[in-house]
Amino acid sequence: MKRKLLFLSLGLISVWQVQSQPAGSVYASRIHTAIIIDGQLNEPAWQKTMPKSLDYFYGVEQPSDRQQTEVKLLWDDENVYISFYCKDKYLTARERTRNGKTFFDDCAEVFITPASGIGRMHFGFEVNLYKTPNDFIYVSQFIDGKSGVVKSYNPAYELGVYYQGTLNNNEDVDMGWSMEMALPLQLFHNPKTFVKAEIGAKWTVMIVRQDRNEVSGTRRTSSVMFPLEDSVANIHTPSNFGWLKFVE
Repeated sequence: MKRKLLFLSLGLISVWQVQSQPAGSVYASRIHTAIIIDGQLNEPAWQKTMPKSLDYFYGVEQPSDRQQTEVKLLWDDENVYISFYCKDKYLTARERTRNGKTFFDDCAEVFITPASGIGRMHFGFEVNLYKTPNDFIYVSQFIDGKSGVVKSYNPAYELGVYYQGTLNNNEDVDMGWSMEMALPLQLFHNPKTFVKAEIGAKWTVMIVRQDRNEVSGTRRTSSVMFPLEDSVANIHTPSNFGWLKFVE
């Protein structure tokens, strides 16, 4: 299976075309102590790391749609770690099938390209409050200007979710939720084509929160780390991505 995934990744590189340079940045700080992936974010490494908030909102219709999200990133020789801390009055999740529509739930999303420029391919990780993952390889302009998604990716990575409140019950007001992802560097690394994660390296990234506040339906608000080109832009558009910088 690892060999098949490697060949798949190398095949997708054939559509790689570097475009413009990212405008924004987020930093991943190197750590030398273990992180317990339980969603509670109580390790000193998380406490010492400055958060980056998701300040750009799309689909807002009500005051409760604009809720605070803070993201932090760490890394070591094995993983990139991403944490989400989300205020949320109404916790909502339904999807329990892998590669289903987790993006219609309260959901954390990370899109990464392990290269020092904007390309046409990225790895996607979307996870809801049930820890149901939707993971894929996304190719922009795959053919005839249309995008393509590889859904058979299904990598192994650690997830932790912690929430304060009750799922799918809007009769009470909840506090919020937090999540940790530990994404193994081996999911991304091929020294002939990708940029190795090391101090000074730069990848590109987009980080997104989907916030659904109604138990029924599919309406949700998106908040993103870097602004989209316009209000109807696709969050997968690579020109909207920013730098992920690896620092000590």
